[in-house]
Amino acid sequence: MIPSFFPQTQQGADILATTLNAAVYMPDFFEPNKPFPIDKFPPKTDEEKDELQRFFGGPAKPEKAVDNLVQVGKNLRKDGKVKVGAYGMCWGGKVTILAGSGETPVFDAVGALHPA
Repeated sequence: MIPSFFPQTQQGADILATTLNAAVYMPDFFEPNKPFPIDKFPPKTDEEKDELQRFFGGPAKPEKAVDNLVQVGKNLRKDGKVKVGAYGMCWGGKVTILAGSGETPVFDAVGALHPA
């Protein structure tokens, strides 16, 4: 099973958890746990470009991920968590900002990191 995140992402989450003395959760929204193949990114052929578009329209569809992230936040609240925040990197940053901008926000704070 290949997780949809790199070890550096987990290391960053560990540093954040230690620094803030907080629990950090890393849900994997690329169901069924299949990220876009790193060897095809950036796409070099028309076929790979089409495959990437299908990925963003399927497993990585932002609207689906927003719903999933909001559900994670709701579940944390239900479990008694008082302060709940979310941050995402690159694609996850977009998802996080969209999830934090709903009519009834679930998160106390959201943030995004992007290399661009």
